[in-house]
Amino acid sequence: MLPFYVPTEAYSFYINFENPINDPDFDDFRLDIYQGAIEKDTNTGTLQKQLIDGDFYNIYCDFFFPALPNGQYQFVIKDTNTGLEKARSNYFIVQNTNYDLISQRLEYSSELNTSNFYYETLPAYTNKFRLALSKIDYQFPSEKKQYRNITNKQLRTITSFRDKTVKIESYYFDESGHEAMSSVIDHSRIIIGGSQYYPKSGYSVSTNPITELVKGEFEAYEDQAIIVQALAIATLLLNQVSLQKIADVIALTGTGSLNKGIASQYDFYKLDVQEAGQPQLLALHDYGNYTVISGNQEFKVIITYTLDAFLGQAIGTSIIEGVYPLFATTVDVQTSTEQNLLSMVNANNIEITLAAETSGDKQFFEIPLAWLTARPLTQVLYYVNRISSFDPLNQISEFTITDVVNIIEGQNVDYKLYTYNGIDRGSILIKLIF
Repeated sequence: MLPFYVPTEAYSFYINFENPINDPDFDDFRLDIYQGAIEKDTNTGTLQKQLIDGDFYNIYCDFFFPALPNGQYQFVIKDTNTGLEKARSNYFIVQNTNYDLISQRLEYSSELNTSNFYYETLPAYTNKFRLALSKIDYQFPSEKKQYRNITNKQLRTITSFRDKTVKIESYYFDESGHEAMSSVIDHSRIIIGGSQYYPKSGYSVSTNPITELVKGEFEAYEDQAIIVQALAIATLLLNQVSLQKIADVIALTGTGSLNKGIASQYDFYKLDVQEAGQPQLLALHDYGNYTVISGNQEFKVIITYTLDAFLGQAIGTSIIEGVYPLFATTVDVQTSTEQNLLSMVNANNIEITLAAETSGDKQFFEIPLAWLTARPLTQVLYYVNRISSFDPLNQISEFTITDVVNIIEGQNVDYKLYTYNGIDRGSILIKLIF
């Protein structure tokens, strides 16, 4: 299994060269992300130099992972002056959904130099990425001091200490992956999935003569007093309701917020395009006059925040759906009355009370052609008072279908008109099923 990266999460890496390098072109180095030979992201993060001895150095980087679709990628360090590729990482997996089900966020650091990680001159640095790790067992060993009462022979406890030990399994790594994991447990601070651990045993690897990919495991004490808080959740609240008429011009503002943590930056987006003048320090953003288009339109905010010394980003989204209204004879049988806006994407089982017919005027309803093209009307049901429910018999054939045009926000919009073709009748509740 490969390392995992999730868009917008904060990560870091440290290239602990066996022998530090002294390439003089470091200022021209750039971190990119490739999928095979295709460049997918440019200048992903700022590369930092840690001087080790004279002009010799290791390389590290803190960055937020960019928005990329699921797949396998590699980091590439390129010399922008010569165009040469200086280094390419192993493959890693980008996962946008359900990543907590298949990976754990891993963070580790140390006060002392460990495995060519020169922490003593870089005390604030922490390695951050995701791996396929699992808890497969846990125990609660305890240590007690007791004495036996001379009078009644009962045992009495003076002190009692209880630990929680867990067995953590790595999932089918190759040899280099297991070697890296054995280095991880040499560190003094290890956080897996938000909990801090202290290794109890060494790292052991199972053997398999058939495949080079095998599991590894180690035992660790879980520090139950140190549980890293869950990541913050962002929301974006728009000043307009989610359903709007297509072609309507609305004055739109959005407010970003977090459920925890301290926000330091807000980046607002409209239809996946970053708004001008961003980033900003204010939670309120004015999108200006916005012309509603058909279908779902996503607005989002990416909030950079700190939470107990953790630097992260959270995304809040809000959707406006552009729709055309339904019309029906709900006030009187002569008037085509605009109905409350409904989603053209998922609204269903729509109930409409048609006014009583008089003087030969017939009940009708109108549905936008754009709606019917995507989701055809399949059934019309009638409500029957004596059984207090809808009759399951489909009555769509009792409506004659013709073409009409309605003016919506100054535009001609094609509709289908459904007119009742039976004998005159009183008011009736109908249900439209798509």
